[in-house]
Amino acid sequence: MKKIVIVLTGVLLVLVHTSVRALTCASEQKIKGYEVKVLSPTTGTVINKNAAFLIQYLDPIQALGMVVNVGLHEFRNNKKSFKPVKKLSNQPNSGNILMTGANLSQPGVKGSVEDQYFLRISGAGNLAIDSECFSFAPARTNP
Repeated sequence: MKKIVIVLTGVLLVLVHTSVRALTCASEQKIKGYEVKVLSPTTGTVINKNAAFLIQYLDPIQALGMVVNVGLHEFRNNKKSFKPVKKLSNQPNSGNILMTGANLSQPGVKGSVEDQYFLRISGAGNLAIDSECFSFAPARTNP
């Protein structure tokens, strides 16, 4: 009986680990020995849609080009959406971008903790990197 419980516990842990890894949105690229990846937002981040937040990414040799585009994408049913919900174009490739509520205010971004999103930073050619999954804080209602 103890052996069955131990085996089932092990199987359950493997399944949980696999499902957590499947929920990741992040991607990175190796260009000429350098990593190009998004540093923040990270997994589990909850963003207040009305407050500014900083996107940080690593692109030491400016492989993305002089300017980048940032797309807000949905992550639903363990799948990344191809079409962005909102896009911010032609931002200087400085390694960080300050996003504000005005950048993200568009119908479709519900602002629920259950809804998962990721940011895709794209640049020259087909090069693009994705952030980890995050969510927006629910909208506050006045009583």
